[in-house]
Amino acid sequence: MWMMTYHHQIMHCVHVPNNKGLSNTINFKNIKQVAVFLPSLTLYSLAPILMDFAGLEFDSRLNITEVEEGLLISGEEWDKFNTSTDLSLVGKILGHKNYHVDTVRNILAKAWSPGKGIDVKQINNGRLIFTFQHKLDWKRAFEGGPWSFDKRLVVLNCIKPDEDANSVELKWCDFHVHIKGLPLNKSIKGMVELICKRLGKFKGFPADSKLDYVGGSIRVRVGINITEPLPRFMNIRSDRGDIIVVNFCYEKLPNFCYYCVLFDHMSLSCNKRYDDY
Repeated sequence: MWMMTYHHQIMHCVHVPNNKGLSNTINFKNIKQVAVFLPSLTLYSLAPILMDFAGLEFDSRLNITEVEEGLLISGEEWDKFNTSTDLSLVGKILGHKNYHVDTVRNILAKAWSPGKGIDVKQINNGRLIFTFQHKLDWKRAFEGGPWSFDKRLVVLNCIKPDEDANSVELKWCDFHVHIKGLPLNKSIKGMVELICKRLGKFKGFPADSKLDYVGGSIRVRVGINITEPLPRFMNIRSDRGDIIVVNFCYEKLPNFCYYCVLFDHMSLSCNKRYDDY
């Protein structure tokens, strides 16, 4: 089946699925190119064309029709037409590979061990929706990470009410981080929290909720922005010239690019590798 989609920033493309579940894509820059291509498309395919006009810029002289004007419903009806997303997660396997949804389900189910089962559906841009049957299974998947698939990072996030699954932010991932090099006299809760908040989002200490200084390092839970290079160390200075350098060690770290320290691609496909050659 041919499927046409229009993305934001005026990117128009036609997806042609093949027998491997992947798609060949033809891109367009404006609506005129689409209009020229559509008639010829029907000559080669009798399958229906699925068109999504979201984000497409039309001529400003076009009037909004009555249907486009919208639908007005009561607040009571608005709340009535709801289905719970409390047991669902949106996720993505970082990288450029495409995986069959059944393979993803089987492998992650072994890692998560959901006692009441799990359903996995694939949506746009490599995103997946994981639906659990029990809150304990959902909690283990969401809070027990980081998780990896084929040694690539799996990013997960919950879905807010009335939020489109394609718009859910997938840029944060929780890691257990070991802070090394912090002097014993500075290893107090306030200092550690300041470091973690600069590193990302402070999520707390281990289960006993105590500051644990073992082997010269402190173990904490931190949300890391995976769209930015992974921090390796941090300089901590005072306004009078004092300085401390702490290093970060991450547990369960999956594969990443060693040139730019990002998770969304591997070193072999990094542009910096070619620029530095």
